[in-house]
Amino acid sequence: MNKEEATMISIPELAKRWKCSRHHIWNQVQDKEIPAIQVGKRWFISMMYVNEIETELNKSLLERQQTNGKI
Repeated sequence: MNKEEATMISIPELAKRWKCSRHHIWNQVQDKEIPAIQVGKRWFISMMYVNEIETELNKSLLERQQTNGKI
């Protein structure tokens, strides 16, 4: 297992990173849209998952910009 796979991020940290509310992230975790694990009372999301989502989003945005002739 590499360092990225072992690294976890909390819901408040992810909300800050994605510039959205903790409530929004929490709802997605509860709806099983974001995979998370509970440790005690806190919930954590794998950085591997976060990086995959961010990579896909960046690809999608780049494709959209290319389609609209902005690049």
